[in-house]
Amino acid sequence: MPIVRRASSAPVLAALVALLVTPALGCSKKKNDAGGAEAGAAAIVHAPSPKERPADRVAPVALVAPVPLADGPPLLTHTPKDPRGPKEYVDRAALRSLLYFKKYARLSAFFEEIQARFEKDAADEHLVMEALDAFASADDALRAELDGWVESGDTSFAPYLARAAHHTEVGWTSRGALVASKTSAESFEKLGDGLTLAGKDADKALAIHPKLEAARVLLMRNEKGRKKDTPPRAKALLAESERACPSCFALRFAYGYGRMPRWGGSFEELDAFAKTLPVEKRPELATIAGLSDYERYLQATGKKDLDAALASLSAASAHYDAPLFARDRAEVLERKGDSAGALAAIDHALDLRPGYPEYLATRAGILTSSKRWVDAGRDLLAAVRVSRTNAEARRILAWVVEWLVWEGWEKKLAGEQDAALDRLELALELAPTDKAARQTHTSIVLGEPDPSKRIPALEAAVRDKPNDFRAHQALDYALARQGKYPAVITMWNGYLGRNPKDGRAYLERGGAYQQLGDAAASHADAKRACDLGFAEGCVEASRGSVPR
Repeated sequence: MPIVRRASSAPVLAALVALLVTPALGCSKKKNDAGGAEAGAAAIVHAPSPKERPADRVAPVALVAPVPLADGPPLLTHTPKDPRGPKEYVDRAALRSLLYFKKYARLSAFFEEIQARFEKDAADEHLVMEALDAFASADDALRAELDGWVESGDTSFAPYLARAAHHTEVGWTSRGALVASKTSAESFEKLGDGLTLAGKDADKALAIHPKLEAARVLLMRNEKGRKKDTPPRAKALLAESERACPSCFALRFAYGYGRMPRWGGSFEELDAFAKTLPVEKRPELATIAGLSDYERYLQATGKKDLDAALASLSAASAHYDAPLFARDRAEVLERKGDSAGALAAIDHALDLRPGYPEYLATRAGILTSSKRWVDAGRDLLAAVRVSRTNAEARRILAWVVEWLVWEGWEKKLAGEQDAALDRLELALELAPTDKAARQTHTSIVLGEPDPSKRIPALEAAVRDKPNDFRAHQALDYALARQGKYPAVITMWNGYLGRNPKDGRAYLERGGAYQQLGDAAASHADAKRACDLGFAEGCVEASRGSVPR
């Protein structure tokens, strides 16, 4: 039934609307008489830099639902265009769902399986690092879930390794991306706190499993941010890795990155290290030889010399066409107004590193420049399902939601009902408390004229299409206008009997239960909708507390 039933949501949701669904920058709107949205002609512009307070940088940008729990292992197949791309990769969102649903044994078993694969073949190193990506989010809600895993009595290295990745991201996200001279003492303090906690968990994981290269990688990544009174470990970690896995990439890259001039190293030191690497055994190690040019790219970017930046990236890529260099090339090309070139570059980066949340958010940002709102929204949703504190997602989410609403209304006016609802449903997954999205969605479903006059036709449509969700939803909304909530529940009971995993149907039935005063049934349906991947269900199930 219509979502207007949710007008009595707890005050915390109103606050979340203000926090998470701020007016979009670069486009002005006015509501038309039918409840849709009409966008103004103002061009999209870049948002200001992220706020400087650490608490702002680690605040979640979106309310998202977990992906439905899968039966098999969280691995996806990939058919790369570039032969260097992986044939399979970790489904990071599915891994996070295992944590959300407290499937600790399955989580640990998966980590141990891919670690065993890596120990047999270093080419599978990427799987362990991708599993870490799933937990490399500064989202504070993730901390409580990881603590639950650690405290469950699990004896595996996995919960400590995952929590170390989270603490690492909290530290670096809290610090921000500004140069040291413009970074606050509070930001540095939060960085130190995060890296200290990460170090303790990484060391614990290593104590449980001494061959855990991924734990050493985290420790090495954090060396460049260690406190001055902390003894350096970089060379010791490198020596341990050289004994355990001479051709491993991730730790050597982290070591080389820390030798860049911006982190207190030098070009000479970095270049000398790159020459020692067994590139013939692991060609990817040639990426490190490109880090000197990558440093020059970063310097040119700081000076806003985009031509010099591109030249430096080309020089870096000449050593090895790494996904990092391709991603940054995409960002520079987009700033230069070459959206097609930028999209090709970020597609290449994702071909080499599929599913990486940071790259997905980058592509979403590029797609907004071409006003490809549906594609941008899908990439953005995939990114924030894993990383709710992503800076690029923070910059563009309000734009994407607002323009999806506008484009949805335009599709409705053009008679493209399904295309209109596709856009509104995507907007509501990204911003489930957005009032404009909800009102426009309801207006499109109800249609004109008075839906109560269309009930016989809507009932016929449901009989003809017994598994069509939208046909049932249209009848639901029309019946609800007449207060026929028991009929709505009966209709959804039949539909759910045939489609027991359709979370949208639980959400709609829960609204009817709410109108009838059955709070327990309404809450149960909302929770089921949330568990099946629908953010509005998570909001409803979280009344009185901060939604996940």
